[in-house]
Amino acid sequence: MHGKCLAAIGTGTANACWERGIRPDIVPSAARSEGLVETLASRGLLARRWLHVRADEGRDLIAEAVRAAGGSYRLVIGYRVIRPKVPGLLTRSLLPPEHGGEGTDAICFASGKTARHFVETLMEAHGEALTREVLRRARLIALGPVTAGALESMDLRADAVAGGLTDEAMLAAVVEAMSRG
Repeated sequence: MHGKCLAAIGTGTANACWERGIRPDIVPSAARSEGLVETLASRGLLARRWLHVRADEGRDLIAEAVRAAGGSYRLVIGYRVIRPKVPGLLTRSLLPPEHGGEGTDAICFASGKTARHFVETLMEAHGEALTREVLRRARLIALGPVTAGALESMDLRADAVAGGLTDEAMLAAVVEAMSRG
């Protein structure tokens, strides 16, 4: 990778690179596609050749910006998020007490895909009505504005949005949402 410009979309990815002896050249202050596009544009780097390694699902914002600036863009899928099999005991525990569960105070979503997986898993296990009841009663927390937008597109609300992509930021968002009663 000598001589190549490496961009990490956030500090989590940057830290993972550093742990492997790779130093990112660019880490935008806003850890999402918009932040990376803004940083690349401000440094005059969009018109370069870019290889983008990401999950199997994502937005095309970076590709569109690079191509619009006359650059070349290639996407490589580096990993997939797969919906796991979840034991019935676990999904039942999320149900309201009057339906045999323990209830759910808050649900944290790290991405739109994890939110869709969660909803699909609950619907398969308990049907749409109980799934909507769980989601209505719980505080829904989004990891960043992109995830909040994905929740809204699913007709779900984000009761709080983590201000950063860290465990501490997510915890602060949970505390904020729960303190509103």
